[in-house]
Amino acid sequence: MLTANPTRLEGVLSSLCRLFRFRFRYSQPGSLNTSILTELYASSMFEEGNFLHRHIINRTVPSIRLDEANLENVKSKAGQGTLIYISVNLGQLEHNVFNSLYLNHGLPLAHFNNCLKTRHWLPLPLIRKSYRDRVRFFSQYGELPHPLLSGYLKNLCLEEKSSLISLDAADPSYLSMAMRDIFNVLLETQKSAEKPIFLVPQQLIWDKRPKREKASFFEALFGETEHPGPLRKLILFFRHYRKRAIVKFGEPIPLQDFLGETQSDIPLKLYQKILGSLQIEKRTLTGPPIRARHWFLDRIFEDTELSKILYQIAKEKNKPLHSVKRLAQRYAKEIVADLNYSYVEFAAAFLNWFFKTFFEGVLVDPEGLKNLKRTLQKGPTILVPNHRSHLDYLLMGYLCYSNDIVNPYVAAGINMAFWPMGFYFRRSGAFFLRRTFSGNIVYKNVFQTYLKVLIQEGYLQEFFIEGGRSRTGKLRTPKLGMLSMYSQAMQEGAAPDVQFMPVSITYDRVMEQKSYLAEVEGKPKQKEKTRDLLKLRKFLKGRYGKIYVHFDEPISWQQTAAEISESNWEIKKPKLVEMLSQKITHAINRQVVVIPQSLTASSLLLSAKKGIPLEKVESNYVELLNYLQWKQVKLADTLLKNPNGAFYEAMHQFESAGLIKKHQGLEQAFYEIPTDKRLELDFFKNISIHYFVSLSLWSGLLLSRKAEPLSLIKLSEEYLYFQQLFLYEFRFSTRRPIAEHLDKLCCYLQERKLIEYAAGHIKILEDGKPLLQDFSMLLKNYIEAYYVAWQTYLLRPMLPNEQKALTKSMLAHGKHLLMLGEIEHPEAISQTIFENAILAFKSLNLFEADSNAAKKLERELERLLAIYRI
Repeated sequence: MLTANPTRLEGVLSSLCRLFRFRFRYSQPGSLNTSILTELYASSMFEEGNFLHRHIINRTVPSIRLDEANLENVKSKAGQGTLIYISVNLGQLEHNVFNSLYLNHGLPLAHFNNCLKTRHWLPLPLIRKSYRDRVRFFSQYGELPHPLLSGYLKNLCLEEKSSLISLDAADPSYLSMAMRDIFNVLLETQKSAEKPIFLVPQQLIWDKRPKREKASFFEALFGETEHPGPLRKLILFFRHYRKRAIVKFGEPIPLQDFLGETQSDIPLKLYQKILGSLQIEKRTLTGPPIRARHWFLDRIFEDTELSKILYQIAKEKNKPLHSVKRLAQRYAKEIVADLNYSYVEFAAAFLNWFFKTFFEGVLVDPEGLKNLKRTLQKGPTILVPNHRSHLDYLLMGYLCYSNDIVNPYVAAGINMAFWPMGFYFRRSGAFFLRRTFSGNIVYKNVFQTYLKVLIQEGYLQEFFIEGGRSRTGKLRTPKLGMLSMYSQAMQEGAAPDVQFMPVSITYDRVMEQKSYLAEVEGKPKQKEKTRDLLKLRKFLKGRYGKIYVHFDEPISWQQTAAEISESNWEIKKPKLVEMLSQKITHAINRQVVVIPQSLTASSLLLSAKKGIPLEKVESNYVELLNYLQWKQVKLADTLLKNPNGAFYEAMHQFESAGLIKKHQGLEQAFYEIPTDKRLELDFFKNISIHYFVSLSLWSGLLLSRKAEPLSLIKLSEEYLYFQQLFLYEFRFSTRRPIAEHLDKLCCYLQERKLIEYAAGHIKILEDGKPLLQDFSMLLKNYIEAYYVAWQTYLLRPMLPNEQKALTKSMLAHGKHLLMLGEIEHPEAISQTIFENAILAFKSLNLFEADSNAAKKLERELERLLAIYRI
């Protein structure tokens, strides 16, 4: 090994000592202990370096990031046994970086490495001592004991001292004899060691940018970032140590797991596992190589399935094949991204300033990020966030870059392709799709093929399952087109599996919130234009609070597909897509963080009156918070630390924004809720409304029935009816049977002493009626909206496909009913709710139903509305 061999200077000096017959009293090599041999090998790490080390390494290493995904695991393994660090092509720079990081993070230092002498970084007296001792030993015995043959490495492990082994960067299918000998010694040592030995793969990644498809001139001259030459290492170190360099640990590998192996070449298998771990960790950071845009365009049209479809279309339309291909190529150029990491890094720097300036912080679930990194190691991964703001496009890419995760390719609406933002977004990883392409077979298949290529190459992707931004604050009904195309790509063998990672993004305040209100009231959405950039100044005033980002568990496409026992793909596909959408949307809703503004707005809107006493708002707030705590949902940090203070802060924010007005009456303080501000408060309420849907609906159903005791089974049927009616409004969980879910709710209401519940029978307590009515008020605007929608259809029957005209009539009729006092909530007059109601009526076939079905709907809605008039 190199550490046991003399340098040229040591060889010359030891020869001179032998020539002049200098005599030194050194013990026999076989009797030397590990401490003396560690000094002689001069390859150990050290706690304090010389002037050069202090002023170069110690000043630069703190700027190099350490990916902490596996750090705690490595630390815990250090307390359980002996760590053997494994790296590839170890150089002096990497060794010194590792040395400093081990010291900073309390990891055991390596007493030996197999390829480097580290004494040049020691104080001068220790350097002199090292040369003197080694020269004396070489002059007397000619050579140092071999670290393996002498048992030195084995003794180090038995003494529970760590080592650092450098592997050759070579073909994973070939293991050199030197490396094979090291692994054999470690495996033999493990057999007699009392504690386990862990191999810890580690690497210093010089540049977290993905590898280029073709090496640049600079890379050809100085070496690629993956295997840089000595000069390139030095250049990369000083260019990128602040921003792009990062140290990553792999999962510790226990040698005990390999002792029972029956394979003949266990060292090779161990070697391949280490290289695989290093490659996976690096791929999480850098992803696949960056491909030029023309590469994707060429790859799309190399797809056999697409070629067959284009040929078939040309044949059916009686058009030349080259004409159909030319159209397909135009579509492909409209779609395909053109990722350039210079734009990504500029965006990251800008967004870092932007979020610090206009927000109070971006709070990310650290365990969720670790889970995402682990998921990326399994294979192709697709992020699926909810969509409330244009910032969502930028936020996920920013978080990935800031947390050393490869930049995602993001599916963006074609409306965002306007100049100059489209140019910039495309180079930041956005690929564009039209809002609808039903009937355009060529476009659909080109887009689907592009998705298949992205999956085949293993790129991280992102799309919004809602299709567009939520105008109401709650999760929209999922659009199934993207899931359908991903499923088709998987069916065609794009990858063994793909993981969908649900993500919840919660804003204290959405920047575009006021513009959404006009659309909810029925005004048409304005198309994004270049001149809109001049209007951004109005959004850049004040601060917008915090942003909360949480990740749920990944959802496997293969596992979901296996849950559907159907062999016919055409029958199975829609079922699979629907099941995936259910799983993803429920997971997103589970991760929504309840913010004080949402809870306070819900407390205010429990009253349909124009004014509400402060004492009543506070009691509503406490009751709703108690329920959320019982459900163990995710709460904002301010709600966890100081819920009372969070309430008053939210009330102050609403008052400052003009959403409520405080009045000091003769008897008590109360707040006025202006009619034209209820819709904006409703946006805040809807952020967390899904947590209360079951409670509110069940409370309303209990109050709507006069006979007692009430039967859980009979009321469950009514609950199921409304669950189907609100199919497009809320995502009802299917994790447990309805009877079990409602039983749990009844137990909560009994715990709150609102009802008596035993053996499936319910009795409402007199003192519990007011609070049950408060709970039921949470859904009153939705009940009123569906009542308006159905009444409008009965009074002015239209064909269901005349949705725009029907929605317009509903908006007008709702305003009339509000004036007449038949409904009380202005927020019930919502274009979004009316559109969902029309979809629900269609799905229940109410537009074509007999008179009994129509009467049942009207009767149920009237019954629920009646409880609010008590």
